[in-house]
Amino acid sequence: MFIWSIPRPVLKFFITGSISHWYQYIWLSAQYWWVGNILAAYWYIPFIMIFFVLSPIFIKQIQLPIKIQVSLFLILLCISTLIHRPLDNFPHLHSVIYFMPVYMLGIICSIKREQVFKFLVGKGFVLGIAVVLMSMAQILLYDHYGNFHRNLLLSYDGIDMMLLQKILMCFFLLSVLQKFEHKDLPFLKYIASASFAIYFIHPWVLYFFEYLSDFGHLNIFIGQLGFVVATPVVLAISLVMAATFKKAFPNKSPFIVGW
Repeated sequence: MFIWSIPRPVLKFFITGSISHWYQYIWLSAQYWWVGNILAAYWYIPFIMIFFVLSPIFIKQIQLPIKIQVSLFLILLCISTLIHRPLDNFPHLHSVIYFMPVYMLGIICSIKREQVFKFLVGKGFVLGIAVVLMSMAQILLYDHYGNFHRNLLLSYDGIDMMLLQKILMCFFLLSVLQKFEHKDLPFLKYIASASFAIYFIHPWVLYFFEYLSDFGHLNIFIGQLGFVVATPVVLAISLVMAATFKKAFPNKSPFIVGW
């Protein structure tokens, strides 16, 4: 199932017991905003702020010889495949450790952009097959689809094959999209400009369809066909909502939806 694999927003109360005073609601809200758990997808904001604080480290990375950069990336990638993504994307330091090799890989590919694109020429089919095989291997070995999540940082629960598969998928998409690098595609540019807003809005669209299914027995988004249908539908609705916010609040929309 596609839509139903998206967890609903669950508010984990920091205040134990019942709330008896009005000011406890303010304190509770402040804690949720601090960790980014008050809204789905907003966990990303405090998470990426940590990366901004760590920017001097990544600047040092850029200055290192490429062989050392690749070696550091591989070491950190091995660590990430063992620790898995944190449950509910919290705590953020766990997320930082998990995503750091991906961030570093992006830096390396940006620096060596021409070499990477040259290497990817004609390898789209092979990379596409590799992505499919990696997905099949995950199902066969772990009987599990979707992201690998874990609460405890220092425990072993298999290799996070989803992380490896998604890195392969990134290179597969690069090999395909580089063919359109010099073409002017206004609609794709428009989607790209709104991508941040789409990211923040799309979970709520998914939650809406989930509740619609619960109360109206609407099951059009189940299975592989559901994924094919859901992707353009959710993208279109999210884009329309983002554009509506932008038009209604031209000066405030970046603070509301990030666009």
